Amino acid sequence: MAVITRNEYGIVAINNAVLEKLIVDDMLSLSSYLIPCSRKGALLHHRIWNGLGDMLKAVNVEIRGRDIYVDVNFAVLSGISYQEAADVLFRKVEEDFEILCLDKPRGISAHIMGTVSDQKDGRGKSSPFDRKKSLIPGERVLTKTND
Repeated sequence: MAVITRNEYGIVAINNAVLEKLIVDDMLSLSSYLIPCSRKGALLHHRIWNGLGDMLKAVNVEIRGRDIYVDVNFAVLSGISYQEAADVLFRKVEEDFEILCLDKPRGISAHIMGTVSDQKDGRGKSSPFDRKKSLIPGERVLTKTND
């Protein structure tokens, strides 16, 4: 299903997949705050050779009538508060909708699966997308609604 926006330039239909990819891109740009997760809590890793395919498991965009609802799944990096990470992501998602001349989503829900430990490898280096990162469970849902 597509979201349709009308303005002085005409009518534009935007597919759910486009919105989901924009939100995944936002999540990747916030790698100093969060790591995308699947709905079951598995950390998702961005791999250049398969694009954003696997990463789309972290986002669900649902259109009900004229309202759009967004669900995102992620884990926060240690030292970052759940609320801070969610607020930054909520702001970026709303900016994306504004750029596309869409109304803000009716609801944005952040399903935070826990905290990612800040372990370093044997060389003293650390990467937010390191496969050896471990998730410390602590599921929580934060929601922002717009009227």
